[in-house]
Amino acid sequence: MFTLLGNVISDLLDSIFSPFENFKCERDDCVASSEESTHKENDEEPIFGEVTHLNPFEQYGLINEEFYFKLSLAAGEHLTLNTKVLFRLQPTGRQVRELSVLPAPPPSNMVAKVTKVGIRCLHLLDVATPAPLLVGFDPKFKVCSGDWLRLDFDLRTGSVCGVEALRSKELVGEVTRLTAGGGIINQQIAFSAEQWPSDAPQPRVGLQVTVRAIESDQGNLTWRALSVEPYMEEAAATSPPSPVIQNDVAEHNNNLFAVPDGLDVPGVIDFGQLKPGQSHTVQLCITNTTDRPHLLLACRLHCTSKQVALANAFKPFMIASGGSHSLDLVCTASELGACHEKIELEFEEGFSAHCVASVSVVDPLEQRLQPTSVPLPATKKAQSTVAATLRNRLWTVPGERFPMRQAKLPEGLPHFPVSAAFWSLSPQELENTVSGSLHQPLCPENYVEKLQLLLHLEEVQLSRELEERVLCPALLKLEGHVVRLSLASWLEEAQFPPRVGDRVVVQPVQSVSNQQISYEGFVHQVMSDDALLRFSATFNEELLK
Repeated sequence: MFTLLGNVISDLLDSIFSPFENFKCERDDCVASSEESTHKENDEEPIFGEVTHLNPFEQYGLINEEFYFKLSLAAGEHLTLNTKVLFRLQPTGRQVRELSVLPAPPPSNMVAKVTKVGIRCLHLLDVATPAPLLVGFDPKFKVCSGDWLRLDFDLRTGSVCGVEALRSKELVGEVTRLTAGGGIINQQIAFSAEQWPSDAPQPRVGLQVTVRAIESDQGNLTWRALSVEPYMEEAAATSPPSPVIQNDVAEHNNNLFAVPDGLDVPGVIDFGQLKPGQSHTVQLCITNTTDRPHLLLACRLHCTSKQVALANAFKPFMIASGGSHSLDLVCTASELGACHEKIELEFEEGFSAHCVASVSVVDPLEQRLQPTSVPLPATKKAQSTVAATLRNRLWTVPGERFPMRQAKLPEGLPHFPVSAAFWSLSPQELENTVSGSLHQPLCPENYVEKLQLLLHLEEVQLSRELEERVLCPALLKLEGHVVRLSLASWLEEAQFPPRVGDRVVVQPVQSVSNQQISYEGFVHQVMSDDALLRFSATFNEELLK
């Protein structure tokens, strides 16, 4: 009886509290709630922000100084401060649950070196992808590998829409070397045979030329010529004595209207001698003695070194008859040497007047140590060895340089070359010249001067030691395309052996006094007792004979 009653109560309780039905209902409610929550979160609009704080040690960051996120949400992304992101937040709190990094916008401009010129694109140093040229845009000059350029980009397409040489210069130079593919001007500017005018006489060593060059990494040379023309002394005699104006004679002849008589513009604005970092202001005065007014529309400064600029923003000005107008020009010295900057004044009638701003930037130490008179040596010095004889030869056949990558800075730095008078002084004369500066007590005012002087003396001494490193006779052996030079005599005298990249000049011993040609080679490998050199193919043929 009790068993029957217990079964009835058990069935009754099962019908009232069914665990399976309750569990089923709770599970369905949970799934529905989760799906509804997920759908609601996916419909939430992402928020735009930028990274304001990063902690790589604790592996977290902040967005907009307010929202916390873990760095694991952006695994593989390059996050920096100010990186633009899109993110979604957790339902509660200020923690980020989803994060997307927006691509960085293309730069509006940049300075870079060209490593390769492709089809309508430029490969740039330290840039992963090539920079395409904008459709319809062509640079004003032929771009080559090694050129340092200032590039402007189109913000909409990211293509190059402007190309300008980082630094350029125009000068009258001298051909110092001829090569198979062209030549070298002033030992620093390379030009190709295609750039030489076809109607001009053949180039030769010593010929003066007018050259326009840009900064370009051409091996051991840092400038590349854009145009080369033989320098005509007859044409230069009729123009002002300025290399800038000589290069622009053709441009002046193309003006449709000449400057009227009575409108006076000085031909040269002289800033005098300045020290590096020093500034000086000079007025450019324009006088109108004509019978009518003239409207000055623009003032353009064609400055290659960027040392001369207008002191104030330019505004068009009407110069009345009998009146005058002055422009303030400021020069900030930054590059040593003489500099001539062209200034163009454009008037409403269509003509332009030109003048030249001249400045000479001198090294204060070099100016101070310049001797008043350098006595000529009575006898030939012992240091005038065979090396000096070979160096002064008229013809030198260039050899094959060792490929060495040199770091080039995008912006020029001030340099302080050794005074030209130092090289011609004997050790005793040099000591007498600089002894006063060296014996002064060291103080903050003369620290830079004394350090620079010591560096100059060290360079002069090293150069003289190099001149004495002469092998006569030198044992050479041709092995394929390389020449083996024995260093036994050098090592016996405890002299330092040559290094890779050093330049070597050789000449046949049997005709030192009459031979008018020498051969240039470069060290490509240094071994225990020998050095492997590379010369031109002509020297290899002569060595076989």
